[in-house]
Amino acid sequence: MAPEMVRNIQENLLGGKIEFAPTFGNALVGLAPSRKVSTFSNPIGGQRPYSVIYQPFEPHTVLRITKPGSPKELIDYGQRGRVVIYTLSNEFLIPGMVERDEAERVMPTIEHPSDGVCEVGPPAELRGTNVGVY
Repeated sequence: MAPEMVRNIQENLLGGKIEFAPTFGNALVGLAPSRKVSTFSNPIGGQRPYSVIYQPFEPHTVLRITKPGSPKELIDYGQRGRVVIYTLSNEFLIPGMVERDEAERVMPTIEHPSDGVCEVGPPAELRGTNVGVY
């Protein structure tokens, strides 16, 4: 979701009375709830206002942002790339599933010790087409 949409939902639709908690995942399962969202009135260091950062459930889910066409090559923090999901739990296994989504790689923090992802959306080659749930 674009930051302006998140701000509109939080301020105009929910009026600050209900916590907004989007989740990133795929058609199989939700894998990453959002970190607390930074706002102008309540800024969080290192986060852009109203940008949703998704944080995977650890330790059993890991999100990697890789170079398109090269799912084993990580990109730098702050850059966009293809989302690759690894999940291992008692009930479920996803061993390196390359998603159709692109996202920006977000640095870990003390509170969130693994990479997060933000600005999730369709890859450049699909933008402007009907790609499903966006």
